[in-house]
Amino acid sequence: MSRTRKILLFLIISSLPFLIMVAVNEIPDYAPRTHQYTPERCSWYCHDVTCKHWKDSYKKAPTIMKRAHKDIFSWYVKTLHNNVFGFNYGLINMIVFFGVYPILGSWLLWRLINRLV
Repeated sequence: MSRTRKILLFLIISSLPFLIMVAVNEIPDYAPRTHQYTPERCSWYCHDVTCKHWKDSYKKAPTIMKRAHKDIFSWYVKTLHNNVFGFNYGLINMIVFFGVYPILGSWLLWRLINRLV
């Protein structure tokens, strides 16, 4: 396969997560977004403060998966807040999600395309 076709395949596969994210966020007709707590569903309140829905679910049935999720999430947040560089939570998220993950994903995808094609 020519280098041009490999690059085109790389670009198509790389754009799929973005296109899926747009489809998931924009196509369904969800309830209006709010930062207030709503008892029937999660809202931005769950993101900004804490998710009472998840806490209630965890208290009712603390399964092995829920415990593992809680431990991993708690470790992740604690690590972000106590990082050695003194960066704030938002900056670390920007570095990870707009720097590290795309570079790592691109590198792995390019290697996979070169091996398979």
